[in-house]
Amino acid sequence: LVSRTAASQPEGSVYLCQLNAFLALMFLGDSLESLEEHVFSFAEAIKHEARDLGLPPMRIAIGAPVGAVFQAPDSYASALVTLKAMQRHLDENHTIIMDSGDNQADLSDVLSLAKDATLYDRLRLAPASDVEGIVNGLLIKDGVVQRSLMMLNYVLVESILTATRIVKEHGGDPEKVLPGNLRDDQGIRLMTQPEEIIASARQVLVHALEYRDQQSLSRYNEVIRQACTFIEENYADPHMTLGDVAQAVHLSPNHFCTVFSQETGTTFIEYLTHLRLERARLLLGSTQARSSQIALQVGYRDPHYFSYLFKKHTGSSPRDWRKEHHAGES
Repeated sequence: LVSRTAASQPEGSVYLCQLNAFLALMFLGDSLESLEEHVFSFAEAIKHEARDLGLPPMRIAIGAPVGAVFQAPDSYASALVTLKAMQRHLDENHTIIMDSGDNQADLSDVLSLAKDATLYDRLRLAPASDVEGIVNGLLIKDGVVQRSLMMLNYVLVESILTATRIVKEHGGDPEKVLPGNLRDDQGIRLMTQPEEIIASARQVLVHALEYRDQQSLSRYNEVIRQACTFIEENYADPHMTLGDVAQAVHLSPNHFCTVFSQETGTTFIEYLTHLRLERARLLLGSTQARSSQIALQVGYRDPHYFSYLFKKHTGSSPRDWRKEHHAGES
C-alpha cells in the first residue's frame, strides 16, 4: 500500500526506505508550507485506504522538517521520538497520525536512520574501493538486478544517509565534505537516469569513506605511537598480549586490533614477532649469551619455539646466524 501510494506521487517528491519493521519515507518540497501539506495529505490517504482495505491499524509518525538532505537523519530521529510517544495509543483500533510538534521528547538518545540501515554496517570499516560492489549488491534481489526508479531512489537515499553518519562520526560537516550536487533536494530530483542515480550513490559513499580514512590517519597517529612505545618497552614480557596494549591506549581489544592493522599494515602479532627477532639478532651478534638465554630476554619462554621462529623468519637457526655474522666480521 505505502509503496504503491509513494509511486503515485509527483516524480522526485517521495523516497521510500524499508528498515526492519519500519517503512521510512523522505519527502522533498520547495517550501515548508507545501511540504507539510504534501506529507499530511499522503498520511491521510494511507490512513483512509488502509481502513477501506481492512488492514490493521498503523502508527504514522511525522518527523520535523529540515533544510537539507544531509539533515534527514535528524528528521528521522524526531519521527522515532514521536513514534515512541505514540505507545500510549497502542490500544486504539484505528490508524493514528502524529507529528513531532505533538511531543517534546529528547532526541539525543535516538539513533539515526543510517544506523538502522544494513549499508552502514557493511561500509563502516570497508575500503573505498569496495563501494561499487556493495552498491551493486544492494540492487540484486533473488539473483535479479533491480532497476526500477523506486529501488534506485531507495539506494540513493540510504547511501546519502549512511555517508552523512560516517562523516559526522569522524567530526566532519556533511555539507562541506559530501558532493555539492547532493546538498539539496533539487539536485536529487534532477536525477532520473538509472546510471546517474547509481553513480551518485557511489560518489557520496566514496567521499564519506575517503574523509573517514583521512581523519583516521590523523586521529590514530598518536594511538599507534603510544602502542608501539608500549610494545617496545614490554616486548620482553612473555605474558604481554594484545589486550594489554589495547588497555594502555584506551581502546577495546577488537577496536585496537582493527586500527593497528589498518594503520601499520601488519597485525599485532607480526609486529611483536618482528621486534623480538630483531632484538634477538642484536643480542646474538653483540653478546655470547646462549640461544636459550636470548630467547628469555626477548620474550620467549620456550627456546625451541624461539629457534623455530628465528629460522622461519631469517632462514638460519640462531646458532648458524651467529656463526655467519661473526664470520662476516672477521
